[in-house]
Amino acid sequence: MDDEMFRQEVCGSLIRIEALLERLVSNKTYKPVVRRAPAVEFPPEFEAFWSEYPEHRRKDKLNALLEWKRSVTPDMAGMLMSALSEHKQREDWTKNDGQYVPSIKNWIRDQRWLDAKKKEGWNGLGKYGKLGETI
Repeated sequence: MDDEMFRQEVCGSLIRIEALLERLVSNKTYKPVVRRAPAVEFPPEFEAFWSEYPEHRRKDKLNALLEWKRSVTPDMAGMLMSALSEHKQREDWTKNDGQYVPSIKNWIRDQRWLDAKKKEGWNGLGKYGKLGETI
């Protein structure tokens, strides 16, 4: 097949495709499928945590929720809230207008709530070790 025949065949195919598309679009029964993301429900524990976290670092709520679901069990929510209130008082969170406050997703992913108790000798394992057991 030489180049000219190939071009004619391709052009003919394109014309047929354009005609088919035009018929589909002009057809009144054709309705394009619009897919919407499902509505996301945020657990009340997460919402409370989100609202307490420093406002300038509250970004990417959906990914923070995914990290929350991956890392936090329902019985840990109270522990995270108390650790968050302790962290909010720390010098590294208050200096330079909170410049060193980690993003909420990173705080959850890196289990930074355990940092609040390290100075007291708490192992942070909670229910999965021995609750509140000291080192």
